[in-house]
Amino acid sequence: MNFNFGKAPTSNTSSSTGTTGTSSTASTTSTGPAFSFNFQTNNTSKPGTTGAAASEPVNIPPELKNKTVKNVLETMESQLEQQARQFQTQARQIARWDRSIYDCLDLMIFLESQIKTVEGSQKELAQSANSLLQEQETFINTLREKTNKSTALTNDQRSKLYATAKKLGEDFLEMESQLKEIVEQTESENAADSTSDIDKVAQIANCHLDSMQWIANQCATIEEKLDAIMKSLPDTA
Repeated sequence: MNFNFGKAPTSNTSSSTGTTGTSSTASTTSTGPAFSFNFQTNNTSKPGTTGAAASEPVNIPPELKNKTVKNVLETMESQLEQQARQFQTQARQIARWDRSIYDCLDLMIFLESQIKTVEGSQKELAQSANSLLQEQETFINTLREKTNKSTALTNDQRSKLYATAKKLGEDFLEMESQLKEIVEQTESENAADSTSDIDKVAQIANCHLDSMQWIANQCATIEEKLDAIMKSLPDTA
């Protein structure tokens, strides 16, 4: 609906009397500004039509019937305020959506940077793992070579130890045979002598003492060699 606020038509009245030779003019009266409703109706008559066409009834919308201009304006104002509030609510909602979109974009950019950082860390980790594997293989090969060499050295030392023990056994047997010969020779030489049995026992004891000292020296030498060999052997679990 449209409201057309304009001026009402004015009326001018003038009177003149000529009977007495005097003339009088009445003052022109006009009404103040007024307003009128210009509703959109089905009347398609244009201005300048005849008075019969202007007297046709105007179709008033149902929402304006039995309402004053003040009521109509208040209704329009309340509807406008309601629509303004709805517009503001929707604008705030759209602003929140826009903020959420920007936040999502920032988060996606941050996640992309984090993914690139993680990928770089994974590459560095893979390179470090490959380097560690190579070092481990090198260490294992070196350990195997040293173990094989140590085993060879241990076998050689064990053989030398067995040979030394065999030689010591042979020396002990030779000593025993020499002691027997000394005893027999001593008995044969002293058969005609007038020495007592105590002297013979003393001579035999001295020979035994010398033999025991020699055996003790040989044992100490063997222990020193065994200690040196055990120290040179690698530690085994």
